[in-house]
Amino acid sequence: MVVAVAVNNNDNDGELLCEEHGYCDPIHCPLILECWEPDGEAFICPICNKIFDNIYYLKYHYIHAHRSNMCPICGKYFKNISDHAVGKWLKGKNNEYAVLYWLTTRRSGRSRNTRELLNIACDIARIILSMNILKWK
Repeated sequence: MVVAVAVNNNDNDGELLCEEHGYCDPIHCPLILECWEPDGEAFICPICNKIFDNIYYLKYHYIHAHRSNMCPICGKYFKNISDHAVGKWLKGKNNEYAVLYWLTTRRSGRSRNTRELLNIACDIARIILSMNILKWK
């Protein structure tokens, strides 16, 4: 897989830009796994900014320290935040919801489709959480 270089230039007001496709940020880029790669090996919690050297340690931290029924993106309450996040991610292709889905799901993926979906969400989370661009409440 060829990964385009993310550049920070004066033409886009200091925003990150994928040279190949022109998307201005990895959160809204539908080709995130083709265009972006993790920015180092540190992963930052979007709530408290605590730094982890392993994305699975961050997931454990998130589940035990920040887990709630309130969506940190839209502010609404849901019985199952993982179901809300995966639905919003698949419907709107907002990668921020992919990160939320991966952080909040405790399922190991019983079906092949669920495992594949979790693997994709994990890859997206690796990219976005390493860039320190998410700030949730």
